Amino acid sequence: MKKIAPGFLIGGFQKCGTSTLFHWLSQHPQIEPASKKEIDFFWVDSQYNKGNKWYLSHFKDQDNASEKQLSFEATPTYLFSEKAARRIFQFNEHMKFLVLLRNPVERAYSQFMAYQRKRSDQQKLLDSANKYDDPIHSFFKQLKNPSVFTDFDSHIQQEINALKTGIDGLMPFLVEQGLYAIHLKKYFAIFPKENFCFIEIKEMVQDPKMVLENIFHFLGLTIPDFQSWDLESRNIGDYTSLPKVETLRELFSFYAEHNQSLFDLIGKSYGWEVAFDLA
Repeated sequence: MKKIAPGFLIGGFQKCGTSTLFHWLSQHPQIEPASKKEIDFFWVDSQYNKGNKWYLSHFKDQDNASEKQLSFEATPTYLFSEKAARRIFQFNEHMKFLVLLRNPVERAYSQFMAYQRKRSDQQKLLDSANKYDDPIHSFFKQLKNPSVFTDFDSHIQQEINALKTGIDGLMPFLVEQGLYAIHLKKYFAIFPKENFCFIEIKEMVQDPKMVLENIFHFLGLTIPDFQSWDLESRNIGDYTSLPKVETLRELFSFYAEHNQSLFDLIGKSYGWEVAFDLA
């Protein structure tokens, strides 16, 4: 029986609300979510080598009597990978993307804290390591050592210095993932801009129904009655401390030009300021 292959993807970025949006969209009567949120198919070579049949096994069979029209998954790191863009195009050249964005200064610290929380469950950390290829595999294994990757401020400084000298790929890409325009341009070279819908995380917090209505219009789906929907946020971090003010200022300064490039690229400004709000 034919599968309900994904017609759209939540493509990113990490710590921008992908878990929440996955949960919200899964409640639409015309949408069938994948069996798990993140499949990591198009960017992890060991997963991609399992083939399309393995990928499609994460999606349900098409039932002619069902309302379901679309399926999807949410792997935030797809938009960070140029090879994922090429592979997605080969899979479905008409694929649509929901792109979640967040003030990159806040996003970087949120990602750092997420890695710190991973240390609390060593088995889960090992499972995460085995899910990926190197260098991510090795990075997760290193996190088993409680003294590794504990200083946000020094790591940010190292990554900024590296990026300024033309060196990228410094795990775990806390700063590099926030260079949204650079990553999106790689996708725009393959897919038309009309295939992308942009959502900023604060829009989700302030007016979830408006965000969902815009998404369903973008996907060509009916607007449901949200009365019975669960629109609570998911996977919210608990932040008991903040980085040094100097680090935040340096990050803000580093991102200023890149943020403007993003706003010019997508024709919309989010006015990200140095104000640090971990929503």
